Amino acid sequence: MRVRRSFLFVWCGLSTWLSLALWSFAVTETEMAASSLRYRGGVHNAFSKRALKPKQLQTLLKSLRAHSGWPQLDFDADGFLVCPDEAQFNSGSAAARKLLSAAMDAPMAFDLESHTNTANVAFARLDVPAHFRSMASGRQINVYPVQFDFADFAALRGETEVVAAFDIGLVFMHELAHGVWSLRDALSDADALGECERYINQIRRELNLPERQHYAARTRSSGVSVAGGVAHYAELLFRRNDARKPAHYYLQWDAQRVGRT
Repeated sequence: MRVRRSFLFVWCGLSTWLSLALWSFAVTETEMAASSLRYRGGVHNAFSKRALKPKQLQTLLKSLRAHSGWPQLDFDADGFLVCPDEAQFNSGSAAARKLLSAAMDAPMAFDLESHTNTANVAFARLDVPAHFRSMASGRQINVYPVQFDFADFAALRGETEVVAAFDIGLVFMHELAHGVWSLRDALSDADALGECERYINQIRRELNLPERQHYAARTRSSGVSVAGGVAHYAELLFRRNDARKPAHYYLQWDAQRVGRT
């Protein structure tokens, strides 16, 4: 009986050791995979609780597919934006495809984060990059958080064409143009638009959408009193540059709830 108990004890101990060894190996493999993904450039859903939810990813993806004309554009199993065949497209904008292709192949990473209903993000913004360096391998990468407030887009008011000209995909590409090519916003009154928004206007032109006329939103009073003061709204002017029938469009939103661009 003692021998059997001893054998049982040794076997249980060995079984536990093997289980722990296998668990440790699995953890190591997972950590290695996560580390490998962290040092991969491109557009990626964030590795954090701020990651976009599936519905939010689909909203962004639907817009990017429409603007690029890439039916195969998708997020892969690891959360990276990919396009298996960039040569296959249905209309869309060549300028949008050029920007998205550069972002997907970029040496830096763009992490997509949800900051819905937060005061510090108006529609979307590119935050300052974080620098990661692996002490083990020496690999390093700059990671730019792209922060979205999805609720802000529901607050937009204007004609269908102008709301489409400022949808989540175009706003996202504006932020990508900052990160990928270092294009700047308007720096002075002499340049009301800025080089970044001029590129996005090229995309709008190719999609037959109204073009933004200035970078900074103008704040106006609604003239209606609300609790604690007078309501204000922000406004952007867009224009369709059709020589036969030029048209102006005004895009508006609640400046106190959303903020200014």
